[in-house]
Amino acid sequence: MRIAILALIALAVGVGIGTYISSQEFQGERLPSKMTLAVIAERDVAAPSVGPKVFVEGGEIHNFGTMDRGASGKHDFVFRNAGTDPLLVRMKDKTCTCTAALGGGKEWEKGSQQTIPPGETFTLTLSWVVKTAMREFSQSADFETNDPRRDIIRLLVHGRAVEAIEWSSESLRILDVTAD
Repeated sequence: MRIAILALIALAVGVGIGTYISSQEFQGERLPSKMTLAVIAERDVAAPSVGPKVFVEGGEIHNFGTMDRGASGKHDFVFRNAGTDPLLVRMKDKTCTCTAALGGGKEWEKGSQQTIPPGETFTLTLSWVVKTAMREFSQSADFETNDPRRDIIRLLVHGRAVEAIEWSSESLRILDVTAD
């Protein structure tokens, strides 16, 4: 009877540990959203379409790799108008005050906008500061456009946050301990 109870306890502990490890490994993973599927569908911009057509050169997602907590980074996203009419890009929102959008030599706030003529480009720089206790860091900024196919563009930066110095203890040895 004791063995069966110990086996059930060991099973419950194993399931709990496995669930925790899996949740940590896949934290931040998501199924493709409508926006992601639209990006995939818009990759072919060879032929201009009628009206404005937004395309972000190099993609809308930037993986910065690994950064120290408290460090800052930046990445340029280049908007291209592959259509026949002027493209309007307007900042809608950002996920954190630690993230800023810069374009045309100034910081963009909610409502800031830029008109991009057909065939032209405009560079928006996303800057961020890694302010999280979590291992994975992800921030984004949303922009509205007048492209009927892509009314919202989400620029995303993500990566792994690490401590500048991490302590690691491989083993602990206690020798000659007595209970006097």
